[in-house]
Formats: sequence, structure tokens, C-alpha cells
Amino acid sequence: MASDPIAVTATEVPAAPSTVPAGGEGEDPEFGRGTYAPLGGAGAPPRRFARHLPIERDGGTHFVAVDDVVAVHANAHYTYVFDGNDKLFCPLAIGDVESRLDNSRFVRVHRSHIVNIGRVVGYKRSGDNELVEMAGAHPYLVPVSRGRIGSLKSRVAALTGAGPEFTLRRRHRFASQ
Repeated sequence: MASDPIAVTATEVPAAPSTVPAGGEGEDPEFGRGTYAPLGGAGAPPRRFARHLPIERDGGTHFVAVDDVVAVHANAHYTYVFDGNDKLFCPLAIGDVESRLDNSRFVRVHRSHIVNIGRVVGYKRSGDNELVEMAGAHPYLVPVSRGRIGSLKSRVAALTGAGPEFTLRRRHRFASQ
């Protein structure tokens, strides 16, 4: 029966492709060889986010805790991290910073700005533009693109537990013409 190509038993089915060589570290005792991830890694361990971001100051590289980050502003291929007091130079691109931050705490509100939604204290309107006011020792305003203001307000509302229209003190200050 083993020589008949049509009659193949379960023990004669070729092994699934392996990402780990036979006898390697990822050997699965049930299937013998390393297992193939058909779901694209859906069973992988949860993603770990960075606890610190690198900044450069005084000719050296230092680290700022992600918990201290209020906002991130892109400038060309580099970024500036605002910690509530200072804007600190970060050698990473905004996409790299965004991928290292926890997306349940940080949201990209503009192509060149990321904010910590736990530090949002108000909204301001300046002509056609919407700005978000961030908590810190110094006032810090971040522009929000028109397409992202609704999702930002709903994320802040979900965080505070109130409706989007009552989430924060809404400030309407118009820029001088």
C-alpha cells in the first residue's frame, strides 16, 4: 500500500515546511521538526514596546523614559521629543519612533506629530486648523490634521470615559489676522 501513489496514509504525508532545521532549537515534540507559522505569526508573543527613547545632548546619547514623553515632532529625518520642559533631539525618524511607542497611549495626529493621549488637556481652533494643547511645565500646542481630529477626540473620550463633546475644556481662540 505504501508504494501506491494514490493511497497515502497520514504517517506518509511529508512534513510541513520548517523555519527551524531538524534537531534545532524550535523542535516540536508532537510534530518532530520545527513548526511552520501558517497564520503569519498570529500565535507569536505579544509585542514589547520601548521603555526609553534615545536622545542626543552634550555630545552624548542619553535616554528619556517613554512615560515622560508628551509629544514628538518630526523635522526632516530626525525628531524632537517634548518631555514637558524641553524639546530634546532624537536621532530616529518619526516612523521609527511611532513603531517603538505603545499605540494605546500614543497617537499620530499629523504627518509630523505624535502625542501622548494621556497628556492632552484641551483643543484650540486657529482659523481652519485645530490644535491640541498638551500638559507640561510650558504650554505646548500640536497641530492636528483635519482627517485625524475625530479619531483623536474619540480616543481621548474613551480614555477619560466621557463623551467626545465633553472630554476636555474646549478653547476657541482665533489667530490674529
